[in-house]
Amino acid sequence: MGTYTTTKCGNCGHAFETLNYGRHSIVGPPKIKCASCNTINMTSFKLYRDMGMSNKIYFWIGQVFGTAIMGLVSFIIGVSWLYYMTTNGDYVKMWEIDNYIGLLILGGIPISLLFKGVFHIKDLSLVKKSCEAIEDLYDKNGGFILSDQYFND
Repeated sequence: MGTYTTTKCGNCGHAFETLNYGRHSIVGPPKIKCASCNTINMTSFKLYRDMGMSNKIYFWIGQVFGTAIMGLVSFIIGVSWLYYMTTNGDYVKMWEIDNYIGLLILGGIPISLLFKGVFHIKDLSLVKKSCEAIEDLYDKNGGFILSDQYFND
């Protein structure tokens, strides 16, 4: 079951994000400035550089299991499905050039799973850069991030 999050300013009630699907990370700006009323809102987030070793380990375990494992599962299912459909006699007929619907539907599903797996794994390589970008913006603004900069609705 999914989690939906709505984040608002503690002063004026301006919604930073509304019914955002998913869960928040423990990494983020500890202070977010409301773009509507300029109030600094404290968060439960921590900058990656300010986290202790146990929190960093917890963060990376979550990233690996949440991103890489799902990426690998999608990739393996896609490869297995393609292999099965090209070697099993019942499905080999589907690959005949005249069978456009079979090529598009049954061939597109495992190929899309392959790409989904590759992009999940690629996203894992961007996590550290994303943490560094948040830290740079936090420092550039003087110890906060504007709500419009952090929450991209």
